[in-house]
Amino acid sequence: LDNGFAVIAPKAGASLFWQSNLIGLNYDLSSDKYLIDKIITEIKNQSFGPLDTHNLFALGISSGGYMTDRMAQSHAYANFKALAIAAASYAKCGGPYCPLPDKIRPDHPPTLFLHGKADLVVPLFTMRSYEKLLRENHVETKKIEQESATHQWIDSSPVEVVGWFKRYLN
Repeated sequence: LDNGFAVIAPKAGASLFWQSNLIGLNYDLSSDKYLIDKIITEIKNQSFGPLDTHNLFALGISSGGYMTDRMAQSHAYANFKALAIAAASYAKCGGPYCPLPDKIRPDHPPTLFLHGKADLVVPLFTMRSYEKLLRENHVETKKIEQESATHQWIDSSPVEVVGWFKRYLN
């Protein structure tokens, strides 16, 4: 907020995690898809006040990180300018299970990854594999890894996220 960004922070439907990466769930039929579509509609309708609808960004940690990537995958019409994914990776991964797609949409937003090297919940290799796939598909990425961090916000997250988002402001 201190850097000129409005923050909309919905609570996951299960109050613990988003449905974005639940194995076997059809996301298109989920309450999470409905909620994110509704939030994007209300942003565009100015229900949250006079927000700049041409500068939308997404940020999340853990299940919220998977949801962040899901927003770029399944809600591309919102035209997110950039993403910040912490302690997570590709939208359809979960912990060490991480089946990556063969192709990435060419308009996938630039993506910042923030990850602890000691994360046992979402192993570092899943983030590194996804970051590599994005780079190979010409999506701008940046990764910040903290040696001692587990499944948590890493120390440099506030500065890195704000800097990354400001880089893509219109």
